[in-house]
Amino acid sequence: MKGRLRFLKHDLSALKRPLGIPIFKPFPQSLPPLLKIIESFEPPLIISVGDVVSENLSGHGVRLDVAIIDSRSLRRKRQTHVKGKIRYKVVNEASTISSDAWRAVSEAIRVKEKGTSIILVEGEEDLLAIPAIVLAPLRSLVVYGQPHEALVVVIVSKYLKRSLLNFLKKGLIERGA
Repeated sequence: MKGRLRFLKHDLSALKRPLGIPIFKPFPQSLPPLLKIIESFEPPLIISVGDVVSENLSGHGVRLDVAIIDSRSLRRKRQTHVKGKIRYKVVNEASTISSDAWRAVSEAIRVKEKGTSIILVEGEEDLLAIPAIVLAPLRSLVVYGQPHEALVVVIVSKYLKRSLLNFLKKGLIERGA
């Protein structure tokens, strides 16, 4: 992939619906259901997207293989504390997935045996759940927050990967740039 993928507002509104299982409880009450899912699925990878989710999970002992953060929460600057051995820094504008961000997600997934990888995004990290789902091994978990609503737990499946790839093919308005 070269350049970036840019999404129309219509496409972005479709992504506002949870892509996985919503847990409609605030943290830490959402932790026990998440731990049950982890125990049941024994995921090969756990990826978190978002500062608050990453910090909460990491701080409560949940194994994170990849944490994708932008040092912001609800568009406000924040200091995020997530420990990791491997760090990537990428630029990713709002409403896009940059090729650098896609590559960083791919690389972070590939080196999972070396400890938690942190992808620090300058810009916006929300849409990076898409490459995380598309690139992660089957049965992996991608966990992100739906602000003021839920913790969303995505169980990576062939069906979801295929659906997201079809969405990407149909909804793109820009390649390159």
